[in-house]
Amino acid sequence: MWLRLFRRYLGISIRFRPPLTIPKSLLSLGTAIQAIPRDPSGVPEAMIELLRFSSIVSGDLHSPVRHSFQVEVQCVMKVSRRQFLETGLQAAAACTVVSCRSASLSSKPSKLPIGLQLYSVRKEFSADVPGTLKEVGKMGYEGVEFWGYKGTPEVYEKYDAKSLRKILDDNGLKCFGMHLMLEALEGEALQRTIDNNRILGNPFLIVAAAMDKMGSEETIKELASFLNGVSVKCRAQDMWVGYHAHGFDFKKIGDRFAWDLLFSQADPEVIMQMDIGNCLSGGGDPIAMLKKFPGRSLSVHIKEYEDKTFDSRYYEEVFHLCETISNTQRYVVEMEGEGGRGFEVPRNALAKLRGLGK
Repeated sequence: MWLRLFRRYLGISIRFRPPLTIPKSLLSLGTAIQAIPRDPSGVPEAMIELLRFSSIVSGDLHSPVRHSFQVEVQCVMKVSRRQFLETGLQAAAACTVVSCRSASLSSKPSKLPIGLQLYSVRKEFSADVPGTLKEVGKMGYEGVEFWGYKGTPEVYEKYDAKSLRKILDDNGLKCFGMHLMLEALEGEALQRTIDNNRILGNPFLIVAAAMDKMGSEETIKELASFLNGVSVKCRAQDMWVGYHAHGFDFKKIGDRFAWDLLFSQADPEVIMQMDIGNCLSGGGDPIAMLKKFPGRSLSVHIKEYEDKTFDSRYYEEVFHLCETISNTQRYVVEMEGEGGRGFEVPRNALAKLRGLGK
């Protein structure tokens, strides 16, 4: 049945070479494909489903059945040469991301782990690092993300990576990411940043913000080039470089968001750490960006914004995209009490997410 659906809706023929053993995840794909538009204007959505298909296949190739089948996909879409090339390039880039990440990261769990950005409790953290991490662990968060790192020997105030790692381990927490300044990726600081994060067990080096670089096409191009260069060096050491969303990243430059310009020029290996609340506050469209850049949001910040609450239809679509085409590995909550004081807001946020089955 699903073979006929591929041909009918996507114009794709699939041929298996024996011996034939088809994974269950592949057999269940037919239902999703029925929703794909059949006319040429629906090609982008079709490519999104192809990305999902490639993700499934990539996952299954790591299972015991990986040697039992080979798939050949022949694309015969009746679209213009320009449409095919433009969409094909997008799909190729996305599939490259899926391929390299499936080889570097473990299989995604059925439920994504949830961490807390420590900036949300910065007043508590600055006063009592061990006590704050203990409380975060007791709340039920599985990890934390640090902020403000500048490439120094110490990760936070007097605490170096080894001492922080011990506190994390003692409280059953993992390091889910590091928000850092651009200077932490420059010159000799880069290797120190990599070494410290390796000790912490964190592969995600995320530039927290670069407001002065996001104001013009020229400076955005410079930032993309910088991130691409650093990414090559970091990937050689099993680290990922990324950029985090703030409201100012969604200023329009011409007819496009600054964010769009950045990630259109950044290599597919540069992580797009979308922050749903920040994007919305800046007038951006996080759902459109997740769709435009599939496979690139390995880490996503979630916070409620106005009527866009975790239990809203809006967030239902956000979660769906993260858990299908975005290749998201973890959610990071960034919701705080006034001035980053207290634990009530992040505690309630996690309880709400757990109530939704997250």
